[in-house]
Amino acid sequence: MLTHRNIVTNVHACLSVAPVYPDDIGLSYLPLSHIFERTVGQYAALTVGACIAYAESMDAIPTNLREVRPTILVTVPRLL
Repeated sequence: MLTHRNIVTNVHACLSVAPVYPDDIGLSYLPLSHIFERTVGQYAALTVGACIAYAESMDAIPTNLREVRPTILVTVPRLL
């Protein structure tokens, strides 16, 4: 089980090597139950005040990418 302190520490560690800025826009498509998405795609963006857009579905990601024009895309091999 991950503690709140552990998640916050992971967010700060991620931001130290891959900075996110308040004017960034992320496109989120992974389930929020996925700890990678929750940490990097949601909490890191919220920590700095960046915007998060949510994909409508896996099939809609190409369309959503053109609509949103994200500056950040947290991904896993499944999409690639």
